[in-house]
Amino acid sequence: MTLEEEFDAEMHRIYEEAKRRCNGYRGTRFIRMIREHGGLHTALRLLDQSGVIHDGLADLFTCGCLDLTAEHLALEPRFSELFDDAQKAEAKRRLGRE
Repeated sequence: MTLEEEFDAEMHRIYEEAKRRCNGYRGTRFIRMIREHGGLHTALRLLDQSGVIHDGLADLFTCGCLDLTAEHLALEPRFSELFDDAQKAEAKRRLGRE
């Protein structure tokens, strides 16, 4: 399995886990993007929108599940090479890790 395929599988996993752990979380747009563009390209699209906080991220923050976000995955060492410095900086900013 390639690194991109592993990332895609993780994006699907965090979506399913968020639905289980966060009462009321649907993530409809998130899963639609993953299905249309793949996990990596979804994360890249989200992180390239500097300064934007999406509803899904806000919902996951509210339920204490920031570990189930594309931002969190982008900062995992095993996926580091998939993202540039600006994307990782945006992920850190959104997660309050600056």
